[in-house]
Amino acid sequence: MMASSSTNTGRPKRDIEDDSDDIQINIREEMQIESIRKSNWVVRDDSVRDVPPYYPMEKSSRVVESQPSIIAARISDCCRAMSVQAHFDNEKATASLSTMDHVEI
Repeated sequence: MMASSSTNTGRPKRDIEDDSDDIQINIREEMQIESIRKSNWVVRDDSVRDVPPYYPMEKSSRVVESQPSIIAARISDCCRAMSVQAHFDNEKATASLSTMDHVEI
């Protein structure tokens, strides 16, 4: 039995599961946009440069597939939740962080 049937328009009819996936993606995108609006760190997506290919990366480094503005908003939210003092530089897309015990991160 086929999972989807066609309608009078000749296009395949989408399953309910497909619609729920789209709804979840839309909700996630709206949450990301809202977190950017509330963020203390406003980074323009075009202000971040790519890492040069000859730059040595630490073994513990990770590649995050997201927009710089969304990553900055997440970092800002984490700093607020963990009571980390932060001085953000929106132009250079950098941050100076220190904990309540004056430990610089």
